Amino acid sequence: MSHPRIEDRIESGELVYTGFTSDGRVWWLNEPYEEIEPDVIRRMGNRLVEMGDSLFGWPGFSQTWHAARD
Repeated sequence: MSHPRIEDRIESGELVYTGFTSDGRVWWLNEPYEEIEPDVIRRMGNRLVEMGDSLFGWPGFSQTWHAARD
């Protein structure tokens, strides 16, 4: 059984989660949990849009993101 690519999961509407560690920002998908490599996030570029749940309302620091719809 093949598993959907991360980009496909994001484009299909799955939420992207981010957090911060001592090593920097970490990105992942839930259910099933799958970490997202930084190059995938870079490829997605401005297709990722914040959900608006950032700490203190700071742009770029939302905890959840989604793919923008055309």
